[in-house]
Order: sequence, then C-alpha cells, then structure tokens
Amino acid sequence: MTKAVALNSKIRYNMSNETAERATPTLLRADGYRFFFFSDKHLPKHVHIEKSEKYLRIELETLKVTDNYHMTSKEIREATRIVEKHKQNFLEAWNEYFNQQD
Repeated sequence: MTKAVALNSKIRYNMSNETAERATPTLLRADGYRFFFFSDKHLPKHVHIEKSEKYLRIELETLKVTDNYHMTSKEIREATRIVEKHKQNFLEAWNEYFNQQD
C-alpha cells in the first residue's frame, strides 16, 4: 500500500464555542472512509475515521472502538476491518509522524 500522509491538511472544529485548528494527517481513503490522526500526540495510539457526517475512533493496538458518532454497526465493522488490514502501516505512519515532532 502506498502511504498517503497529507501533513498540511487542516480541519476546523468547534469546541465550547471556540474555533480551533490543527493538522490532520490523512493516512488512507477507502470505501468512503477517511482514516486520519490529529497532530497533537496523545496515547494510546489510535486512528480517527470519518464518513460523511459520521465519526469513529479506534485504538490501533487493540482495535477497540473508543468513540462513535452515528456510525452504524455495519460501518463500524467495515472500518474496523480496514484498520486491521492497514494496522501496521498506520502504526508506522504514527511513529514516523510523531517522532518528527519530538
């Protein structure tokens, strides 16, 4: 698989009426899902997944779903299968990206 890490990608989000901006390196786009992480390192290692207005977060080591916003059970299974398939690439991208930041 070719790793596509878009380090200059930005996302705006709203938290408590504050607009913030942080980089969101995209790891993979597949089957309508975007797999990415936020540039502010925090453990455990995990990947964020979005599809339309839906959102999911999965820990990379355990494949545990730690956050879900409107994804169906079927979408969670699909996204988890993709994460499992690309887990090694995602871990390598995480380590490469955050080791540059330290």
